[in-house]
Formats: sequence, structure tokens, C-alpha cells
Amino acid sequence: MPPVISALSFAVTDSTIVATWTTDIAADSNLTAGGKAAIDNGVAANGTAHQCIVTGLVPSTVYSCFVTSGGVSSSPQNVTTAATQTRIAINAGWMSAPSQIGTSPSGDTYRSFCSNDGSMYMTQDDGNGFVAGSPNGGYNTEIGKITNETTFAGTLISLANYGGFNSTNGTDGPGNAAMTNKSTGLIGLNGNLHAFVYRQFPPTYSTNRYCNWIKSTDHGATWNNFTALSTFTAGGNPVTPNSPAEPVQFYDLTIGIVTPVLYAADDGTLGYNTAGNQIDGGNGYIYCTFIKDAASGVLYLLRIPRIQFDAQSTTSFQYWVGPSTPVVSDFVNDNYWSSSPTSTTNILTAAGAGAWFQMAFVPTLNYYIMTTWISLSPGSQIICYTAPTPAGPWTASFTSQSFLTTGQIWYGPFPVHRDVIGNTQVRHIRPRITFQGAPGGGHYQLNWSVLILATTQSNLNVLFVDNFTRANENPLSDGGQWSAFQELGSNAAVLKTVSNMCEASTVSVRNEAIVTGTSFTANQWAEFTLGAALANVPTLGCRVRITSGNPGTGYDAIFSNGTYFIRKFTGTTFTNLVSVAGSLNISDTVRLEVIGTTLTIYQNDVSILTTTDATYASGSVGLIINPQTPITNAILSMFRAGNLNVAQPVISPNGGSFYPSQVVTLTDIDSGLSGFAMYYTTDGSTPTTGSTLYTVPFTITQTLTVKVLAVATGNVNSAISSADFTLNAAAAGSWVQGFRKFINKR
Repeated sequence: MPPVISALSFAVTDSTIVATWTTDIAADSNLTAGGKAAIDNGVAANGTAHQCIVTGLVPSTVYSCFVTSGGVSSSPQNVTTAATQTRIAINAGWMSAPSQIGTSPSGDTYRSFCSNDGSMYMTQDDGNGFVAGSPNGGYNTEIGKITNETTFAGTLISLANYGGFNSTNGTDGPGNAAMTNKSTGLIGLNGNLHAFVYRQFPPTYSTNRYCNWIKSTDHGATWNNFTALSTFTAGGNPVTPNSPAEPVQFYDLTIGIVTPVLYAADDGTLGYNTAGNQIDGGNGYIYCTFIKDAASGVLYLLRIPRIQFDAQSTTSFQYWVGPSTPVVSDFVNDNYWSSSPTSTTNILTAAGAGAWFQMAFVPTLNYYIMTTWISLSPGSQIICYTAPTPAGPWTASFTSQSFLTTGQIWYGPFPVHRDVIGNTQVRHIRPRITFQGAPGGGHYQLNWSVLILATTQSNLNVLFVDNFTRANENPLSDGGQWSAFQELGSNAAVLKTVSNMCEASTVSVRNEAIVTGTSFTANQWAEFTLGAALANVPTLGCRVRITSGNPGTGYDAIFSNGTYFIRKFTGTTFTNLVSVAGSLNISDTVRLEVIGTTLTIYQNDVSILTTTDATYASGSVGLIINPQTPITNAILSMFRAGNLNVAQPVISPNGGSFYPSQVVTLTDIDSGLSGFAMYYTTDGSTPTTGSTLYTVPFTITQTLTVKVLAVATGNVNSAISSADFTLNAAAAGSWVQGFRKFINKR
């Protein structure tokens, strides 16, 4: 008797459709959307609970969908994919002073992932383990179950099968040279942990290959597919790659450093409907970066269907062969993925070099970060690239100052997974990064810093940024001379110390710096970020609306001796308007916004103090350090300032195919501003205040482009939003064909 399909439902992203259903008897699982088969059709074992996913679809498009089990198909249903998701770009970054975590754990390569048991797991190589005071013998490759995410202490999961640190695992490398093991990736899926381990050819580490893929179904208690010493020939290769008798290896044995792209935490499922995976096909595939041997500045990308990944199947790899500077729609286009690795695209072409990469998706921003480092002579440098898709285009949003101390190389910076997936902010994100440094006793120590990344959220028009990255500079080059900007030592990264600000009167001292020569409207903002703990700094803050130079007139957001103040000033006369007790800590960002007559202080993007005052109009912005005694350690990572734009309008749906008509809605988060209005065009021209005024949703019935402008009194006009709509007559034909198929089966 054929199965009966029931409880059928569909879930969508902008490029995928997921179907879930049940059958009364065991049967296979298949889904078709608009004639396109699911990537997991027929893969799942026979059962009564079913799910399938179709990927590579077009946003805001209607697809005729039906599922099939045991030869029985459901009635076709029209399912519309979601609109293209807004992506908030990152345009600046900086990092706090490094903090060392004691003497344990010690080692390197601290990659982390949050599993379905609620714990975060972390890799470690060449170290003493995650248990303080009890070294485990220094195994090459280890994984820890983190029990304290502040100190990164944890319980060791021993991978002793890989051999000890003092043994380089035999002379089985090229030319019978010794080779070590290194971990390069960790991820969880379907309740299982997956790790990638490859072999490294010291002392030059010029060969990185023979990637081994291991899996644990019990959170690290046991692992399959170990690369034991006895499984390698004299040339370093397994005898029969991918055979049942051998570890899971990659067909191309020069592939060594394989690293999964991090999305959401594992929730014990394949992740098809997991929040945090619902973009760029991340709910259908596991994406991995990889390197062939040790080619500097060359990084490739592959994808594996999630169901195939959890089964450790090597038959479904696809490699990115698309453009080196893709647009979002390119990334999910199946035509840009190939089963052959011979013509893979280097995704770092437009970005630069690096080594030991880790890519992660940042929720809320719908953007990607990728941390890496480069080796200098001597020393090293930490870099954070950012991009709208895993394939790029990547840009360096943050490059640290060089760490140049002889014998001290800081390397392997990886974002802490818990911090990244927990992001809810849109103006700054603050994940910790773990990295190695301060060598001692033959092992590196675990360090962490907060990586602060600022975005281009549309209503923050950045007119001035200073990273404080040059020694003895004018930090605010449009005006204002600091007296003594010095490096804080080899650990300074991009941090500079403002020191001895009250020197002898013969020294030119400027205790505030003003950005002049820039046009500011009535609505302004300014912010600073603290790079390290305050010491002997009675007053630190930022100011806006300085209308007559220094000292001028305007408003300050001030932190002083445990209290935040909003104050106004004329010359040297200061009037406190409102205050609140608080603290200022490493990596905190303090911003003052003046919108009309409303003044607000934000600490890490959260409003902590607000008031109103109508005394001053427009002018300039500045940073203020106003000491009563010499400053010894006021370390600033970043100062930014600018106008407040009207937010960019949102077009819903954001383009795509439709039939026979489509209702278009325009919205804007700044619609409450005084004088707010939106103007749009449908002929592809750039809208102005003379274009059609938007009042209510409108209906379109033909192929066209909608462009929208938002304005408000006293604000900088928004960026233009644009969406392309295509009348798709084929959608009608698809529906008719599906209906006929249904009738014929009856």
C-alpha cells in the first residue's frame, strides 16, 4: 500500500525552501521546487519523518513545490522565497589590549564551537591542555570542553592517537622528513562534533597536506578515522584514500588546512531551520575554506550538503569557481560551484595575504568576518577581513599595529564562537578573539582581546575616523595637536597612550582635539573606544556642536571618576545637565548623539543617559581628555564622528520575480523624524524630492526597477535603495503544469 503524506509544511529563506512532512509508513524523501530537485533527495534513510531542502533559489520568487515519498506526490503548492536580507557592512575595527590567561591552557590554534549540549568546545595544539597545573604530556592535537568561558579553563578531550608534541610522528613526510599534526577546524552538526586535522612539515612548515576528517558522536569521548602512524606510507600518503579501511581523506592530498565557516550553534539537527543559518544557503551546506600546501595569500572555498557532511561523505564536494568579487546573488548561483577542484577561485584576490584563517557569520549584521595573521621579520600582524558573502569580496576592516618584539610572535587569531553568535547589535560588534603569544617553556600562552568592529549602519554617516595607528601623530589631523602619542609597548596593537598631558609649560599641550573644516548638520554624533583600563584619568569624553573652535561652545559626553555626565559648555564654563553612575571598561565605546534638542549617551550601543537642551546649533565635533593631573595610561583605540543620516529605506519585497502582480511596500526606521518623507521612481532614475511621494503601498504589473530616497529636516539624506522586479510569465506555466500533474494522478 502506498504511503500517505501528511503534516506537510514549508519554510523559506531568500534562497532556499525546506519541506517537512510525515508518512504513515517508511518511505524515501524527495522535494521539488519549480522543477529543481532538493540537494538531499533520496539521501536520508527510509523513515516516517521527512525533510528536504532546495537551494540556489531566487529571492521573492514563487515556486510550485511538491514532495514525493514512496512514489506518491503531494498536491503542488505555490511557495514564495523570502526577500533579500539587508546586510550591514563593517567599515572600521580595532582591538583592546591583550589579556593573558595564566599559564594554562598553553599552546596554539584555539578554535571554538558551541555544541548542542550547551558547551563550547575548543581546539589546542602543541600545548599542555585545558586543566591548570596538570599538563597532559603535550599532545599535538587536543580538544577541550570549556567549563569557564571567561578563563577558558576546561576538561581535556585527549587525542593521544595523534602522537606527542616531542615526537613528530615518524619520518613519513616528503623525503622521509618528520611531520607533525595540527587541527584546523571544529564544528558541530546533528549532535556530533567534526574536526579537521592535517599534517605539517617542519621546520619551514612549507607543506600542509593530507587533511584528515574525524567525527565524534559522543562529544569527544571517542573519535573515528584517526590518522595513526601506521596508516601512512613512507611518502606520507594513506595507502587507499577514502576506502573503508582508511581515514576519511580528501582526494586532492595537497589540501591541508580545511576550516568550516561558523554559523549558528549546533541544536542537534541538521540545521535546515536553525536560526543563524538562514542565509546564503548556510542552512543547506557546510562551507569550508581550504589551502593547498602553504601558498601565501591563496584561499579557496568548498561546500558540502549538510546531510552529506554529517555522514562524512566525500562524494558531494563542490568548489567555488565564481568571480573573485562576487555579488550576493552570485554566491548561491549553482553555476558558480563545480565538482572539480582544478579551477577554484582564490577568494583573497582583492584582500591580501594571511595564514590560519577563521571565517564566521555575524547575525543581525548578516555579514561575515575572517580573522588571520601575517608573519613579519621580526614579529607579526593581526588582520580582520569582512565581506557580504563567504566568497567575498573581502576587505581588511582592521589591521593591527605590528607586534615587533624579537622572539614574540602573536598569531592564530580566532573569534570566540559564543561571542559571535550572540551578537544583537548593529553599530558595533564585540567578539573576543583568542590568539597565542608570550612564549615560555616552549609553549605559547593563550591570550584574548576584544575585537571591536564598527558598521556602516545607514544613519551613522562617518565623516571622521582615527585608529591611532601611527607613532607621534596628530590623531585628529583636521586640527588639534596631541603632545605625546606613544606606543604602549609591543602588546599595543593599534593602541596608543596619551601620556603626560600636563607636562611643563614649555611643551605645547592640547588637552582636547577638534575636527574642523567639515560640514556638520544639526544632528551629530561622536564616539571613542577605550583600549585598556583607565588609570589616573579624571575626565575622558567626546563632544559635539563646537561652534567657535577651541574651547568653543557645545555639548560633552563625559566619564569622570565613576560617573557619566552630559554637560554643555561655553569656553571654560561647564554646566552639568544630567548624570548617572557607571563604569568604563576595556573595549567600551561611548557615543554622544545630538538629534534636534535630544542628547543621549550610549555605552556599547545601549542608551544610558538622555536629556534635552536647545542652546546650541551645528558646528564641529571633537575628542576631549581634560586632566587635572598627568595622564599615564589613557589608551584610546578609536575615535569616530559624523552626521546622522536618515536610515536607508527598505523595499519589501526586495525585488525578484512575480506573477501576475506585486504589492511593494516602503518602510524606514527613521520615519518618526521631523520632516520625514520617502520619494521613489520606477523607471530606474535616481529619485529626488521632486519624485513621487510615497504614501501607501503600490502595485506593479511589469518588469521595472524601484529606487527610493528618504529625507528628514536637518539630516543628511539617506542612501538610495534599489530593487529589480521581473514579471515572470513562466511562473504561471509552472503552476499549470503542476496542477495538470496533480489532476492526472487523480
